[in-house]
Order: sequence, then structure tokens, then C-alpha cells
Amino acid sequence: MKRTTSEGGFTLIELIMVIVILGILAVAVMGKYQNLQEEAKEAVIKGIAAELTSASKANFAKCAVNATSADCVQITSTTSCNSTAVKGLLTEDGGASFSNNNVGCTGGAGSAGNCTLTKDGHSAKARVFCTN
Repeated sequence: MKRTTSEGGFTLIELIMVIVILGILAVAVMGKYQNLQEEAKEAVIKGIAAELTSASKANFAKCAVNATSADCVQITSTTSCNSTAVKGLLTEDGGASFSNNNVGCTGGAGSAGNCTLTKDGHSAKARVFCTN
């Protein structure tokens, strides 16, 4: 009786083809995730601007209830965006730099102006609400 043996496994060509396909997939994935760091930096500055806008709205509400309260930060149209008053509304400025222009809200209490924040080459605008 003669026995026939059949060897199982992959040929060298099949293994090389799998490696080539994995390489192509890796290149495709790298293109998608290559710009994530810049997108993250942009998201950080937009988050800081959104926090400033929300804090400014909350500050306006506090001042509307009691303008003499210690919690009320007075912000006028001539308040600088780079001032301690505006920066003090944030819990953390994240290293962002603030534009030196005035808030510039027209129309008195409740009106809003823009402050531009910049960090790592990205910028975002925050709406700052005047209290008087």
C-alpha cells in the first residue's frame, strides 16, 4: 500500500500577497488619520471659545439678578478681551491668547461683542455679553 501525503499550508506567493494587501490598507488608514492632530488643536480652541461664551451668558444672568453681587463681573463695551475680567470668566484658558480689542457690544446690557482667541495657529470667536 502506497500512502499519499498532502502537505497543507500557504505558498510564498500567497503570503506575499497578504503582506501587500495589509500594506495598502495601512496606507489608506494613514491618510485618514494623518490630520488628527491639527483637528484636535482646532477643537481645543473652539471648546475654549464655547466655554467663554457660556460663562459670559451665566455672568450676564447673575448681574441681571444682582448687579452688586460679588459673583457679577462687570463687562462693558470698552472692556478689553484681554482683560482679567473676561479671562476670569473661564475656569482655565488653556494657554489661549486673547485679542486686545474691546468687547465692543453696542446696545447696553445684554448685547454681545466678539473676542477672538488664538492657540497653536488656530483661532475662534467667543460671544461676550455686556452687563451694562
